[in-house]
Amino acid sequence: MKHAAIVTNPLTDPVTNLNRRSVHRVVARSSERNTQRRDWLRRWAASLVASLLTMSMAGVARAESARERLDGELEKWLLSAGVEVGLSGTSAEAKATGTLLTGDRATNINQLLGDEGVTVIAPLRDEADVLSALLGVNFGVMTPAPFDIPSHPRLFFDVSILPALTLESSIVREGDPEAFRLPPDIPGRAAFVAERLVLGRGTKITSQQQGVQFHAGLGVAFTFDLGESRVRIKPSLHYSRTENKVSATANRAVRTLNEDPFVTVGGRTARFRSLDSFRLISIGDSFTEVYHAAGPALEIEYVTQEALGPFAVSLFIKGVASHIFGDLKTEFVGSNPLIPEETVRFKLKNDPWSYMATAGIRLSFTPDFNFLR
Repeated sequence: MKHAAIVTNPLTDPVTNLNRRSVHRVVARSSERNTQRRDWLRRWAASLVASLLTMSMAGVARAESARERLDGELEKWLLSAGVEVGLSGTSAEAKATGTLLTGDRATNINQLLGDEGVTVIAPLRDEADVLSALLGVNFGVMTPAPFDIPSHPRLFFDVSILPALTLESSIVREGDPEAFRLPPDIPGRAAFVAERLVLGRGTKITSQQQGVQFHAGLGVAFTFDLGESRVRIKPSLHYSRTENKVSATANRAVRTLNEDPFVTVGGRTARFRSLDSFRLISIGDSFTEVYHAAGPALEIEYVTQEALGPFAVSLFIKGVASHIFGDLKTEFVGSNPLIPEETVRFKLKNDPWSYMATAGIRLSFTPDFNFLR
């Protein structure tokens, strides 16, 4: 059977036109979806790039903000206050000598049995360090950097007020010069108590830093940036005022009886021991010396990334070597009030250099001085 061929006109056939319209609609929808997808990808990529740029700019802004804060500080006055702790010290040498005894003394003196020599005190000489702990406050001011050159040198001036916290240092010491007293448990068969057995005898010369130390420094601060950190190197000329209390004591017990007397108490006889068997010599005095000194100092200050409100926080360490001006000697002669010919000469001489090492924490801020312009 032959089938008749059906010939259609694609321009007029309704089915063909319907299929063409469907294909066009599918293609149009597919193209629209592709366009939407491309738009979404472009928007996502743009958003990602914008986010990355925003994060990068934020990091740069933070870095620039820190840099601006540090750089801006170089162009302003800087005021500071802080707490400072440390040690200061020097060395001293001392000696003490006594004249011959001229008053009464027992005739059976025997140094082998514990009696002393023929002078008020035996000659003494020694040296030692005089140290003190320091705890106080520090105030400072720094000028703007006048020149835009490496290290940005700028002038600074600071003051430290540091009370001395210390005990006296013994420069010379022999025995224990305190209140006179007899030792306990003296053997009953001993005819006398030897001079060296008396407690409280001895000689000492001491020095003690006292009061409030005053320190001031004038110098140039050099600024160096290490990454986002800032370090200042601050050499200066340093002045200091300190007080030292110099004390000297010489106690001597001179035996005046050849034997301690016997006494009978309750039918029992024994030797009577008392300080009445001795001439007790006590010579001493004390003086407060004020010393002025000047010398080089070096401070290293680290500016931290921390802040307390408007205050920047920094840590510092400082070393000072000062030459003491004026008379370094303290010398005096003390005499026995009862027998003025019996004297002791005390002498103390300080080393001409004193030293100080401190550390501390400092708060600083940049005030607005526009009213000065």
